[in-house]
Amino acid sequence: MQIVFDKLKENGSYPVSHKDIKVLFRIIPDHWISGIKIVHFLGQAPHSSRFARPVRKEMLSGKLNLSILGLTKEEVIKEILTELIQDSRDEPHLKSKSFRELEKSQIRRINEIMSPYLDKFKEQREENENIT
Repeated sequence: MQIVFDKLKENGSYPVSHKDIKVLFRIIPDHWISGIKIVHFLGQAPHSSRFARPVRKEMLSGKLNLSILGLTKEEVIKEILTELIQDSRDEPHLKSKSFRELEKSQIRRINEIMSPYLDKFKEQREENENIT
């Protein structure tokens, strides 16, 4: 899997790193990321995107596109997990129906599923930071 970062115009940085994505993808189920060939960090903020949510999985191109400038690391990880969980087909009723917007009940269930992975991610990142 390739991870691509668009060059930023200003001296800014992305809230997550290549290493963060590798850690996250190691701890989540393989079928959530199957078909993803490229993780593409777009150099734009979510509100500048034409999409309702900052993370979009595009199965035809095999891309996971992220418009995440201005978000925190935790927000980005949550958005990635939200997209992967709702698109995983583990629970088909979690798939957004229109304009990629999720209902409150879907968000609640996704948060329940996401919680242990988010905790594991934080744990792994802390371990990696202590090693370095």
